[in-house]
Amino acid sequence: IKLIQTDVFNDLINLEDLYLNNNQLKHINTNFLYNMLNLKKLRLNKNQIELIDSVSFENLSNLIELDLSDNKLEYINGDLFSNLINLERLYLANNQIQLIYDENMFRNLKNLKILYLQNNKLIQISPNSFNHLDSLRHLRLDNNQLSSLNENTF
Repeated sequence: IKLIQTDVFNDLINLEDLYLNNNQLKHINTNFLYNMLNLKKLRLNKNQIELIDSVSFENLSNLIELDLSDNKLEYINGDLFSNLINLERLYLANNQIQLIYDENMFRNLKNLKILYLQNNKLIQISPNSFNHLDSLRHLRLDNNQLSSLNENTF
């Protein structure tokens, strides 16, 4: 799969798990997940995703697991995860992410237990970026290019 049309999944309102991994997706557009209010697990790993529209996950408040690992992401919009209030597992490993520049990027992820950011190109994580992750149990930052972490990062 290289492209997913906007309304392909519109009638699957009760879908809980969606696996689109191991495809050739490059872009996650705004509306193709819009009606998936009951989605709990979304696997987009092992694609070629370079861009995710900032409101792509806006209606996925029931999502528990999001796997975006093994893609070509360089940049993540600060609002991308803002409505994922029930998210517990977020996999961003093996991308090209260089900066976590927005200290509010993970602010609403109060239930997040697992955050994997290993094997990226991280050179900087903004202070306070992980301050609100009180439920976090597993954090991977290995194999990045970080030279230091600010004392207020956590």
